Amino acid sequence: MLSYIIDPSIILIVALALVAVFSLCYLFKDQIEEINTRIRKANILHKKLKKFCKNHDYILLTNLILPTSDGKRIKIDDLIIADKYIYIISQRILYGNISGVEEDAKWIVRSTKESKYFSNPFKSNEIRLQVVANLSNIETLNFVNMVCFSKTAFIKDVRLENKNKVITNIDKIEKDIISHEKASDLNDFKNEDVETLAAFLYQTSKQSTRK
Repeated sequence: MLSYIIDPSIILIVALALVAVFSLCYLFKDQIEEINTRIRKANILHKKLKKFCKNHDYILLTNLILPTSDGKRIKIDDLIIADKYIYIISQRILYGNISGVEEDAKWIVRSTKESKYFSNPFKSNEIRLQVVANLSNIETLNFVNMVCFSKTAFIKDVRLENKNKVITNIDKIEKDIISHEKASDLNDFKNEDVETLAAFLYQTSKQSTRK
């Protein structure tokens, strides 16, 4: 019968590696848990929007990776092509009361534990909106810059002047899109144009992720 002798140094290296992995997981357990929470909540919104778009005959594109004019790439969480508008949706998971002004670079979130600043989500989402507008050659008046917060965020003092900037949450997003569509005096997109745009953005994203 053949017998194998394992070098003790290999056992020691493996043991040390396992200890290091478990130690890192313990040290960063809060960050790991937060990432898992973000992924889970993002998937919940994706599923909600998928059902909503199916019921209203809208087109939903998720997790698009599109090229920018300076050779970089930018990610779009959710993009909805509705009857009158193209909605560029950014998901934000925060905990506490949200305050901010449309033109300010920083907003603030206040919880029972702390208050901290975060980048104005509409400004970063405006970059995404402009990328899609440039790629599609569609005027920005046909777009809605929409930021969707988690249920754990409460909109207390947010001032927006532009009607095509909409702040919402996962419970209200469907109603907000419907009301925005009803209030618009724009003409509906043509079906063939919608399908062409969706196919173009999908293929552009697919090519961009290969690079």
